[in-house]
Amino acid sequence: MTQVGFYGDDFTGSIDALLQYRRAGLDGVLLTGPDDLASGLADHAVVGIAGISRSLPADDLATEVAPALVRLRDLDPRVVQYKACSTADSSPETGSVGRVLELARQVFPPAPVPMIFAQPDFGRYTVFGQHFASDGRRVHRLDRHPIMAHHPVTPIAEADLARLIGRQTWLSVGSVPWTEYADPDRLATLINSGADAAVICDALTDDHLELVARAALADPARPRFMIGSGGLSLGVGRALRQAQGSEGGAAQGSEARGLGLSKSNQVAPATDARWPSAAARRRAPANRSGTRYGPAGRSWICSRTGLPSGPSRGTGPAFRSWCTPCPGTASRRLTGSPTGWPRSRTPASTRCPRPGCSAAAATPPAACCAGSGSGS
Repeated sequence: MTQVGFYGDDFTGSIDALLQYRRAGLDGVLLTGPDDLASGLADHAVVGIAGISRSLPADDLATEVAPALVRLRDLDPRVVQYKACSTADSSPETGSVGRVLELARQVFPPAPVPMIFAQPDFGRYTVFGQHFASDGRRVHRLDRHPIMAHHPVTPIAEADLARLIGRQTWLSVGSVPWTEYADPDRLATLINSGADAAVICDALTDDHLELVARAALADPARPRFMIGSGGLSLGVGRALRQAQGSEGGAAQGSEARGLGLSKSNQVAPATDARWPSAAARRRAPANRSGTRYGPAGRSWICSRTGLPSGPSRGTGPAFRSWCTPCPGTASRRLTGSPTGWPRSRTPASTRCPRPGCSAAAATPPAACCAGSGSGS
């Protein structure tokens, strides 16, 4: 029986949500569009749709997001999540979470929407409504983060998430601080019975994520709609597993089933998280820069990290160079996607793969042949 349906605002974020639910003990499948939803998915605890809303103008979100939310609602899960970035990467013009909140009110029962953008295992925290993010070395308030404060599309000038999201919608957005978490009943009342359309919830630890999810699930509305990062996915997954009375046990369904990823109505169970198979990657065609596309034509495996990378939506050499090795290596190893994988995911010991080049390639290369532009 499907317990969770989620729409991810981009491909890599959708992979993260699926993995977080799996950490909590729930197996799942990820599709690349609402039209891929079909019969035969009921034996998966989690059904996700990898979308592109994070990069879309606000005026286009109704066409992209609303049909997906309707299809997920019709699966009758306990929870439907709009998976947003843990950096709250959103603005009134692009990828507007506020606009998504408005659309959700037309699809789901009227109830305040819990929002969790924190994801402690990624170095993302919310404290008294203020959001913080690590750059790999230190934690910054979001509006002072060296990358997010100067983001080329959605620069963040406000760390107060209720204000940040509130500027994207006519609906009211409130917040609940972690100091209210000591009393679960009061927390449930604050989250589920307030006057605001959405509630920003603090989280400093994984335990906070689960506390908020359990409080939100005290509302009997089905499905319960929530907005948040992979941290919310982990919290919801743990809360649902606890409700089943088997917290920490094996994943629902067959123990042989792991994460499935599909571009069609055929769901392909995987034995572990290393998708796609080595044989599928060898069959994948390479473009002239050496990037090898996955079987679905929208996803890749980074040769440096061995992890799935994003869809063909990124632009600019600053993004492409993150996972693209030097020219001439495609015949020996798979390269990554144009959108790349976050720098923190790349092993610090990685070196430039081109023969004769000894430059480090653990960060977006700028001085070696991998960053020269020829092959990125």
